[in-house]
Amino acid sequence: MPRIDMTPMVDLAFLLLTFFVMTTTLMKNYTLEIQQPLPDATGNHRDVKAEQVLNIVLGDQGKVFWYMGMPGSAAIQTDFSGSGIRKILLQKNQEIRNLYVFIKASDQSRYQNMIDMLDEVSITGIANYSLVDLDVEDRKLVD
Repeated sequence: MPRIDMTPMVDLAFLLLTFFVMTTTLMKNYTLEIQQPLPDATGNHRDVKAEQVLNIVLGDQGKVFWYMGMPGSAAIQTDFSGSGIRKILLQKNQEIRNLYVFIKASDQSRYQNMIDMLDEVSITGIANYSLVDLDVEDRKLVD
């Protein structure tokens, strides 16, 4: 009875497998770039007026609190829905020239909420934003 030698077929299969593994990329890395503001010649950062600052505090269960100006101002609660924070960002960006957004994530918020907030800022075209630590007044909002 004749017998078929499968050695060349196995060699070809491993050769093709090796070729495709070496020549393809399985997944490209995607990173979110955050640019830090550069200080001026004296080492100081640019002063920002309180009227130009939109503070966003991220709470638990997708809650978002926002207020204009200094910490301790009256805050309004919203969410990540289409009529929520995106609408507010678009409105404030049109109303206020050189708007600054301070994003403050609490200990109760999820990492995904911060990424969602950074996406919303990017989508709405706001150029000036920063990740900032919570103030004492901001902690009272989320507790």
